[in-house]
This record gives sequence, C-alpha cells and structure tokens, in this order.
Amino acid sequence: MKFAHSLFLIVGTSVGAGILALPLSTASCGFWGSLVALVITGAFMTYAALNMLRARLYFAQDADLDTMSLGLLGGRAAWILRICYLCLLFALVSMYITVGANWIVELSHKPLGMLVPQTTAQIIFTGIVASIIYSGLGNLAQVNQWITGAKVLFLLLIICVSLPEIKPHNLTAFEPREVPATFSMLLTTFGFSIVLPSLSTYMAGNKRKLTLALGLGSLIIVLIYTLWELICFGVIGAGADGLEGIAKLQDKGTGVINALTHLVSTPAIKTFGFGIMLTAVVTSFLGVGQCLFSYIKDSLPAQAPRRAPLAILLGFIPPLLLIQLYPAGITQLLSLAGIFVALVLGVFPNVMVLSKPYRKGQSALKRLDLSACVVSLVFFSGCVGYQIWELIQNGL
Repeated sequence: MKFAHSLFLIVGTSVGAGILALPLSTASCGFWGSLVALVITGAFMTYAALNMLRARLYFAQDADLDTMSLGLLGGRAAWILRICYLCLLFALVSMYITVGANWIVELSHKPLGMLVPQTTAQIIFTGIVASIIYSGLGNLAQVNQWITGAKVLFLLLIICVSLPEIKPHNLTAFEPREVPATFSMLLTTFGFSIVLPSLSTYMAGNKRKLTLALGLGSLIIVLIYTLWELICFGVIGAGADGLEGIAKLQDKGTGVINALTHLVSTPAIKTFGFGIMLTAVVTSFLGVGQCLFSYIKDSLPAQAPRRAPLAILLGFIPPLLLIQLYPAGITQLLSLAGIFVALVLGVFPNVMVLSKPYRKGQSALKRLDLSACVVSLVFFSGCVGYQIWELIQNGL
C-alpha cells in the first residue's frame, strides 16, 4: 500500500494544473518537437531525482534537504539552497492558496448562494490542507491517492471523447530548433523529486521500492503528458489559429479547454476540465505543502519544543501574509521558478553525489554514471544560464 501511495504522490505532485497550459508552451515545436522536449527533460529530471534519492539514502536518520545539503555540501551551499527552495515553495503555496480560495468562493456562491470573503476562503483552504499534512504522511497519501485518481479519470475522459476528432495533418509539424527554448518551462512539470526526501522516510529507506516508484512514476507522467499533447495538437493544431494563437493571448489553460469544447462539440469537456483544475490544485498543494512542512521541520533545532506545530505555522502563515501584503511578489517569484527548479532539483542533487562526503561513505560512481552526472550538470546549468539571459533580455 505504501508503494501505491508513493506512486500516486509522485504523479499527483507533478501532474498539476499546469498540464492544461503544457501544449501552449510547446506549441512552437510542433507535436513531434514537443515529444522530443518532453523525453529529454523527463530523462534529465528523472536522473537528477535518482541522485536526489541516493543523497537522501546516504543519511540513516530522518532527513530532508536542509540536513542533506549541510552534511554533503557545507554551510554556504546549504544557504543558497535554503533561499532558492523556500522562495520556490512559498511562491507555489501562495499560488495554490489563491487559486483554491477562488474555487471555494465560486463554488459556495453559485450552488449555495453564500458569499464567502476571499481572505476567509484562503484561511479555510489553507487550514484544511495544513490539517491533512499535520495528521501524517500516511493520511495525506491516502487522500492524495483518491484525488489524483479522480484527476487522471477526468483527463482520460477528455482524451477518450477527443480522440475521434484528431486530424493527422495536425501532427506532422516538427521544429527542432524550438525545442531547447521549452526546457526551462518543462522542468517545472517534472518536479516530482521534491517529495522524495519525505517518501524515503515514509518507506523506511527501501531503496528498491523507492527506485521503482520513481521510475514508474516518471514513465506514467511522460505517458500522461504525451497523450495530452496528442489530443491538443491533433484536435486544435499548432498554428496561429490554434495553440500558438491561444498562447499569444497569455492564456493559462482555460483557452485549451474552450477550444476542445468547441471543436469536439462536447460540452462535458468543460466540466472535465474544471475537474482537472480543481483536483490538480489540491494534489499539488498537498505535495508541495508536505515538502515545505518537512523541510522547515528538518531545519529546526532537534531540541526545539513541538517542532511539528511550529513547522506548520512557519510554513503556511508566510504565504498567507504574502498574499495579503505583497501579491505582486508571488508573480515575481514564480517568474524565477524555472531557475529555482533547475538549481534545487537539478544542479544540487548531482553535486551532492559528487561531493567528497558522499563518495567517502558510498562506493565511487562508475565511469558511465559519472559521465551522466557531468552531462546532467551541464544541462541544468545551461537551463539556468538561458533563463537568466532571458530575464536580462526582458529587462528583468
């Protein structure tokens, strides 16, 4: 059962609301180009996740990224990771709270006729998710399994209804030159390694089962993304009157659902799309919220009283305050999400298994593995450099 829970948590954390906008980010590549980008990004992120798992299993005790970075890389690197990781998690949690609260306001108003204030909805949504996280990873995993199952069901329903409307000529486009430009965005869609430190503790460090869950989970994620790209490119098309046109409107995914609803002539698609968005926000919040809670708890002194309640407060009060006091900061931090993900989930795991403490405590990396680690570091460093260059070009 723990294996299934871990698998669903990996899939549920990665396949979030961003899946609706995925075809918009890869529209310029064409269908085959988008598949190449997905496979390349998925392969590098899966390898980095494997190194994240290796680094976590180096520690016998319950450990998260703070202990891992301090033990393997030292204080300076740990501080860089803290800043990047907390900025990323606080921004993501703030976004999930905002979106989830909007759903609460809308759902309570239309069917029930109740007018729930936005701030109240934010506190309610945060309180519910924080309570699930505080109750323990076992309870969270069970809740996540049901909600992730519902999300995948909604997605499969859209795929099944849309399959007959696929136009083969829409799938012929291939623009390989556009593929590298999508890597930075795609990194955030394969962020499942963020939950591996918590899952390692949950599964009592069972390396075989953790590795299997990681590998199978990444394959399921790639399969889901491939089917979704097939439907969106095949039905809508990639041109200016299709996905590229929707992307220029800076749409975040609802335009894709609206286009499918129109072209397939099945109103139920809009309902299924709403189901995906609603369940995706909850599963992403559960996964990222658990990571934030576990990281802060790991960062607190071992002798600190009531570490779990304190970690909950320190994890979820700052995002609520950020939403109220400086909402523009959320957008600014999210614009750097690709850089944070490339560093925290790409560069750091590879550097950890190359560190002297790791190599002393474990058997030395084989030549092929060492080469893969270096290539992975080059890839993620290139992603960071490209995104910084883009920020400079756009005037930050």
